[in-house]
Amino acid sequence: DLYREGGKQWFSAAPSKETLKHWFSLQDVLELAELGYKVYEFELENTKQISDFEIIFTRDNIVNQKEINYKEIWYD
Repeated sequence: DLYREGGKQWFSAAPSKETLKHWFSLQDVLELAELGYKVYEFELENTKQISDFEIIFTRDNIVNQKEINYKEIWYD
């Protein structure tokens, strides 16, 4: 229900690059990259804080986004 609130689709994200490491290990990221997934940093409006490790947002709240190299977060 939380991810469909207000008839919208809400997406889950880490509130910072540092907290993203709590979601995925380096091995997870490498496996996801092999499947074509990428890591993005978003500038957002009107997010909802779910916990210290999660925020949710809708696509129409994206102000800016950029792809980031996983090495900025998970150091080899």
